[in-house]
Formats: sequence, C-alpha cells, structure tokens
Amino acid sequence: MKTLLSILCCSIIYLASHTAHAQKYFAIGPKAAFSVNRFEDLRNDDNITFESFQTISAGAFARLNLGRLYVQPEIYFLVKGANYNLVGNVQETGKIRINTFEAPVLLGYYLVRTDAFNIRAIAGPVFNLYTKETENDLKVLDPNRYNFDRNVNSVQLGLGADILMFSLDARYEYGLSRLNRESGVRANQFIINLGYKLFER
Repeated sequence: MKTLLSILCCSIIYLASHTAHAQKYFAIGPKAAFSVNRFEDLRNDDNITFESFQTISAGAFARLNLGRLYVQPEIYFLVKGANYNLVGNVQETGKIRINTFEAPVLLGYYLVRTDAFNIRAIAGPVFNLYTKETENDLKVLDPNRYNFDRNVNSVQLGLGADILMFSLDARYEYGLSRLNRESGVRANQFIINLGYKLFER
C-alpha cells in the first residue's frame, strides 16, 4: 500500500512539474473567422427591420500568458453589414456592406490547462475602424442619417479551447456605440474563429 501511494505521489509531482515546465508564455499566428452580423435598431422608429448577414474574416493574434490569465490582442479585416426591409407605403429592401478593421484586446482565463488541451473564458473591448462603405442603400433615404461613423466601440465575450497548436473560440460581440449619432443602429455579431499558433515559446 505504501509503495502504491509513493508511486501515485511521485506520478502527480512529475506530471505537475512537467506541465508547468511545458507551458508556453507567448504565441502568435494567423486567424480566420466566420461571423453572423446583426444590426439592431434601438429606437425602432424608422420602420426598418434588419436581417442577419454572414461573413468571413482573416487576421492575426498574439497571446501573452500570465499564469492562469492571458492577454490576447488581435487584428483582422472583415465586411460587416446587414440586409434590411423598409416598411412603408411600398416595402423596399436593400443592403449595407462596410469594410472594417477590428482590433480586440481580450483578457482570458484558463479554466482548464494541460500540455495539449485547454478551455478558456475570454472578454474585452473591440476597436472598430470602418474604412469604406461598399454598399449602403439607406443613403438614398437620408445621406446624413445613414452615413455611418468610422469609429465605433464594442465588447466581446465567449469561450475558447486550444488543441495542440490550434485555437478555437466562440464569441458574441455587442456594439457599445451607435453607427450614426442620428440613428439608433448598433452592430452586433456572433463569431466562431480558428487560429493557428505559428510561433510559440
């Protein structure tokens, strides 16, 4: 019994020390994502109903591990947008497409962490830069009211998991700023992204 207990204790100490030694402190790599954009009209006084718009994005991420905590800045390019229905005397449909650079700065916490696998919780602010409106059919109605601002803020939160060199996240992004000061439209999105740790040490 004592021998079995000794072996068990030695095994636990070995695994703990091996895991601590093998943990990496920094990683960087490319990332791709699939997202479902959803515009939300908080005022609901324009008789506009927005439908979701699916898009993909590409970019890069870095991760700095601080024990159980980590900081993860990212940058990626995507096209945000929505399809809409305008209800009035005559029902009109149209679309909005905006080229966007997003830069999340996320704080994460490892719920489970081993050499080859982990589960993480993540949250943090997102800084958006709208570079170009490729389509905006609402401008025909009112170019000032629907000329969307270039700089808006949002926040992301979600869960993620790492398997070897792959990083998979599922997040929800909520817009904190309206796209235009004269309207009540905010941009939200659900995101599933996949990253690859090209460099880790």
